[in-house]
Amino acid sequence: METRFGGDTQVKIPVQNISMPDISFSMQLPRDENFSIFIPFHRDMATRLIEVFMGMRNYDDFLSASVYCRGRVNPYMYVYALSVAILHRPETKNLRIPPLAEIFPGKYVDSSVLVKAREEANVFSQGTRVPIEISKDRTASDLEPEHRVAYFREDIGINLHHWHWHLVFPFSGPRDIVEKDRRGEIFFYMHQQIQARYNFERLCNKLGRVKRLHDFREPIPEAYFPKLDNMIASRNWAAREVDQLVFDIQDLERWRDRIIEAIQIGRVVNEKGESVELTEQGGIDVLGNMVEATILTINRNLYGDIHNLAHAALGICHDPDMRHLVSLFNSETYK
Repeated sequence: METRFGGDTQVKIPVQNISMPDISFSMQLPRDENFSIFIPFHRDMATRLIEVFMGMRNYDDFLSASVYCRGRVNPYMYVYALSVAILHRPETKNLRIPPLAEIFPGKYVDSSVLVKAREEANVFSQGTRVPIEISKDRTASDLEPEHRVAYFREDIGINLHHWHWHLVFPFSGPRDIVEKDRRGEIFFYMHQQIQARYNFERLCNKLGRVKRLHDFREPIPEAYFPKLDNMIASRNWAAREVDQLVFDIQDLERWRDRIIEAIQIGRVVNEKGESVELTEQGGIDVLGNMVEATILTINRNLYGDIHNLAHAALGICHDPDMRHLVSLFNSETYK
């Protein structure tokens, strides 16, 4: 049957019935919730799903497992785990993965814009559709100087690069897809390059270079709210108890101090209590895996999970003076 989108919508791809491994652990995240690989509980569920996909014997079994999981797990986690598996399975690694902006446009475009786009899509007469403009000031006002470089932070290409980087270099999953040559060094290099370009954009807009985050307890003068959460849930950020996300600022401080000490003395301590020298050739690789806290980290108990949980800590900040136009939260809901 032909549709206005073109093609036959009745085409079906047959799949085989297979004996599926238990995926109940990965089904604990509700389908209408956001997903973040930086939240340990989410990461563990996604890791289990990646292991299931990577464990399929052949392409047909992989396809069957993908179909089985699609309607049972959180869609965002599903796309992440499936994409990682596609990029790392030998028979699918050359397949083109659609950009995330095409799969979930709500993560890149405000929900009100999508509503207007759907309305325009239902207009069949030629020449009656009008372009939909997205205001450059939709995420903040001129009261916030940092808004001068919002175009860089909100660039779809840069954000898609970050997403794709984590697909190519997952920090959790089967060891054979995580342990890549100089992985920790590449982690450092990627972040250093993006920050260098961001500093360049800031200087071009009469802003200073990015300030170091010395004190985790000190209020951050400026913030950022993309206004992209309306289609997912009614809350503007996650409470600390949500998704088993419970940690203290003291944890971040201890991990930071231990990492700085290791850099200063030129050696780290592995899980056996042995000293490992940070050599000129391989030291940055050890540090990169340790800071990101991949499964390759030399000692998670000692050096912690600072990169991922610092992402989470910054992500649950609030807008105290309304300069970012975020509505106040319900104090009875968030305590």
